[in-house]
Amino acid sequence: MFHERWFQIGDTVELEPLSIAGVVEDATLRTVTMRNVAGEVIRVSNSEVKAIRVLPRGYRQVEAELFVTDADAGCELVRQVGGLVPTGPTHFIRPPTVVETDRLEDDLHRIRATAAVPLGREWLAEDLLPSFMRERAPTISSCTAR
Repeated sequence: MFHERWFQIGDTVELEPLSIAGVVEDATLRTVTMRNVAGEVIRVSNSEVKAIRVLPRGYRQVEAELFVTDADAGCELVRQVGGLVPTGPTHFIRPPTVVETDRLEDDLHRIRATAAVPLGREWLAEDLLPSFMRERAPTISSCTAR
């Protein structure tokens, strides 16, 4: 891993099978030193690392799908919630925005929105965003993030 240059200092990575994520601060023949989103320094023995996932942008692009009865109201909901969610380097790097709408039936529409969150903060898109949407919109049939 070290000699094959799987990653570089400064890369945002996730170590498997430990599911430890952060920015690589140092790498030696014995250990990888990382800093997670909370600022904690983590040192992992190289023998414990089976695979490394490198995130080239340093954040995760997420998608949310909403199924609504009124497409205009659903798009407005995404805009409103996008203005409410916390933004910044440890929150939503890019708030949710509508990228696509599809009419499935006369009274059923699918809205696809994208957002970006830092590594380790996926819960913002997986838990917080859908709960905000459900609280604020009776027209939503379901909301899922991936």
